[in-house]
Amino acid sequence: SQSPRLTLAMNFGSNQVTIHPPADGTEELPTRADLVEGYLLLEEAIASRDMISKKEVGRIYRPALEEIAMKRFRLRYCTATDSYYMHGHEQVCPQLAAVDSLSDGAFTNEGLKRCIDEASSEAFLSPEVSGAGASVTWKIDLTGCGLVFDTVEVVAYAGEQNGAQVIFHLSGDSGQRCSIPLGGRESLSTDELYDSASLTLTVYLSEGSNGRLPRLFPSSLDAHNFCPLDIKATLKSRSRGHDVPYVGEILIGLQLDPGGETPVSPSGRRKSVGVGVKMGALQVHVVQGTRLAPVNVVQEKSDPYVKCYLLPDAGKTTKCKTKVIKGELDPVYNEEFSFEGTSARDLQQRGLEVWVMDWNLALKNTVIGACRLSYRGTSSQSKQPEEEHPGHSDHPPPARRRGSAVTRPTVFDWMDSTGSEVEHWKNALERPKEWVYCWHVLRHQMDAGYK
Repeated sequence: SQSPRLTLAMNFGSNQVTIHPPADGTEELPTRADLVEGYLLLEEAIASRDMISKKEVGRIYRPALEEIAMKRFRLRYCTATDSYYMHGHEQVCPQLAAVDSLSDGAFTNEGLKRCIDEASSEAFLSPEVSGAGASVTWKIDLTGCGLVFDTVEVVAYAGEQNGAQVIFHLSGDSGQRCSIPLGGRESLSTDELYDSASLTLTVYLSEGSNGRLPRLFPSSLDAHNFCPLDIKATLKSRSRGHDVPYVGEILIGLQLDPGGETPVSPSGRRKSVGVGVKMGALQVHVVQGTRLAPVNVVQEKSDPYVKCYLLPDAGKTTKCKTKVIKGELDPVYNEEFSFEGTSARDLQQRGLEVWVMDWNLALKNTVIGACRLSYRGTSSQSKQPEEEHPGHSDHPPPARRRGSAVTRPTVFDWMDSTGSEVEHWKNALERPKEWVYCWHVLRHQMDAGYK
């Protein structure tokens, strides 16, 4: 406090506050104004302390739509250009750099810097301070796209000098870990990250004898197409279980538009359906299907198309469907639908029902598989009593008044989403104006929610 009456001191280590009497020896008690002033200053000090001690989170790499669709991920670092690249082509193009500089592209960087040896015309990474170790970490996260790692391979170059060491640690979200001391060119391939949705690669560097420092990712300054760090991974969709028949998968994108501007269309083709009078809209991008079950088992083919409903929809007024792609088990649609007149709050009580159908000119169309995206599922939310959601309805049940408060049930009997279905819907509502893509393994059986 600035007041001469009182001195407040805070020990950040123990979070203890000490009140010191005035320096002139008087025993005058602090006034209310003194205490209020001291309290405000302490609040400011605590906020400053928290701001200083809070460690910034670095970059986390997430696959783009192209990588999600291909179910492949690749991240490379070029020491010569000090750039990262996220694409699958063999030739490196500087214009495709995802992030510039070593530190900006790393999750954490503890004491590692990029160095240039003019004598050998070489660029490399090395500890900033002699006698101290260093480490750098990269993080890849697949959460929210319905994929996990299948295989992972890390190709890296490093040089050991007089005992200087470089050790790589590779870990997943379940605690799997493998490590390797690296010298020269090494390839680290592991299946220990199988079914993991995240990958963390950490490199530790330690000084050798006579103060010689290791050189990580050495590269000629002219080698702009050479990446001494190359992380390659194949991805796969999460399984619904070994006892569940597999009928295929579908890749869907969602974007919540709060209103006020027209969002960018990734496909260039968008159909609109009015579902309300509010400003917002839900954009749905039906990208493609893969490994669909053949309805014609003799010719091993199907004529698939996709239809969508925004639930609840007893009158089927929100129905949208794609074109039919004949004789294809891996159809690519790239079509969009816009459900206009809804908001994020409305969508918490709504859901998107997706059906993959086989078209037949003479007979009834056949269901190949389906999925239903909603905010709540039966796995994590118990249903309300039967009278609060009596069957399927085109509108939410009437509000119940309890005392002075009005409550409305938020769970319908069609809200049985699980796994990626809930995760995808939730991520889309929490990240407005951003396309969120996810692979969904189709259910082989599902009761229609629009009836």
